[in-house]
Amino acid sequence: MNRETAYQFARRHHAGQTDKAGAPYVEHCIAVASFAAGIAAVEGCSPSLIGYAFTAGLLHDVVEDTAATLEDVDHAFGDHIAWLVGILSKSPDCSRSQYLARCAATPVTRIVKMADAYHNSDVTRFKNPTWDQIVRCQRYYNDYQALRDNAFARARA
Repeated sequence: MNRETAYQFARRHHAGQTDKAGAPYVEHCIAVASFAAGIAAVEGCSPSLIGYAFTAGLLHDVVEDTAATLEDVDHAFGDHIAWLVGILSKSPDCSRSQYLARCAATPVTRIVKMADAYHNSDVTRFKNPTWDQIVRCQRYYNDYQALRDNAFARARA
């Protein structure tokens, strides 16, 4: 899997978008990919799983937040990456807890969602955070902690 191709795909599809802090959206994708690869390495994942975590981290929001489809991802990166991105893409008919449980169900998607939640919880990305932004960051940090502790997996057991 070519990480440069994944970066270019994410950059092209997120062109012109900004995150909640006003930064180019692709910077969020890079942060998530880097953090996910680091978590995967620390957790002792194989080099191939680390690569999947990095690539899925770069692409985690392309279907949810752009005109890209899972078919586009499948065509560019294959069915496994498309499957991971599909798990990471929120569905409007899915509650937050159902979505997090779905992400926690596989090692790579748990790691990527954990990285995403951690990056989204960083209140220092905002110059002058509002109360709503602080509350939002805390909610994401709670998600990060639950995924880190794998609380969703224990709840299914």
